Amino acid sequence: MNILVCIKQVPDTPHVDIDPKTGNLKREGADNKINLYDLYALETAFAIRKECGGYITAVSMGPPQAERAIREALTLGLMMAFYCPTGPLQVRMFWQLHILFHKPFAL
Repeated sequence: MNILVCIKQVPDTPHVDIDPKTGNLKREGADNKINLYDLYALETAFAIRKECGGYITAVSMGPPQAERAIREALTLGLMMAFYCPTGPLQVRMFWQLHILFHKPFAL
């Protein structure tokens, strides 16, 4: 069985600042971590793999700092992981991800 887990990096603090011009989180200097619910998804994926075999792949989109979440997920025992930076080509990247994962994970 092939399992795809989407993960997101979030600030490791309850207090976050928002950039008033862009409406985005100010991530500079803040510690970040993988979203807790995404860690639960990874844990569940590992349990399923233990029972059924297969591969676990993680994917994440975000600012450059989000690449750390993918690297952290790889240390947990993933076979593959993909990081797509966001920015001006965000929509294009999303479409490329759709094409990349459509066939192997189509029902």
